[in-house]
Amino acid sequence: HTVYLTGEEGFSSLQLTHTRGYYSPRSEQNPEGYDTAEAEYRRSELVRDWTDAVEKAIENGAKLKNFGGETIDFTKLDSDNDGSIDSITVLFTPSDKKYAAEWNSPLWAYETENYGLEIRTSKGTLRSKRYYQSSFQNAPSDIYMEKDNGLLFTNTKTLIHEMGHIFGLLDLYPFSGGSDPVYYMSAMAKALSPVVQFMSAREREAVGWLKQENIATITEAGTYTLQPMRDKKQTGTMAYTLQLPNGRKL
Repeated sequence: HTVYLTGEEGFSSLQLTHTRGYYSPRSEQNPEGYDTAEAEYRRSELVRDWTDAVEKAIENGAKLKNFGGETIDFTKLDSDNDGSIDSITVLFTPSDKKYAAEWNSPLWAYETENYGLEIRTSKGTLRSKRYYQSSFQNAPSDIYMEKDNGLLFTNTKTLIHEMGHIFGLLDLYPFSGGSDPVYYMSAMAKALSPVVQFMSAREREAVGWLKQENIATITEAGTYTLQPMRDKKQTGTMAYTLQLPNGRKL
């Protein structure tokens, strides 16, 4: 379940100590940015910055709410009762400055762990653990896209990719360049398509969204039809495997 940290007037953003430019590379257009040697320090500083902002907001009365506006108890952040918050999503608001989220910069989209946030609840103190972040940008090919009627909508391709890491899925693209064998077939490949991609059948099987009864083995030539992938509640055959000569399955 997705919940949001909200203020008295509903869904609102947190104000960090430093500006977006502070966490971006230095340039003529961005004199407050960092030099290469400072990048890792400012990445850590950014994590401390939003951690402190969240703790301060909660101390000042911020609540958890679902999308419908219903208040949710903070204990719900730990669904498996391991003492850690299940997952935190940090979204940085749109910017038209192209330098704001360069590759591998502090504002770049990634998933990792942060143990610095503590929230006191009726069942004890919860500590942060896994989180991911993403920077929204006002660009036709990025997260915010404009339709013919002038309304904006959110392209969630990067958010889905990073959430896949929370579930334990790995990147399915080469870091050193070259061909991308998965490409548009999974959200865990490079998010190049403006159309949001789904997880592949193999990934859905790995995280438990597909069971053995959803996977059939092809034993003879023929025509086979698959349903479009939707959600984990689907029934019937959702994937086929093929025994290869080397003993592996495709």
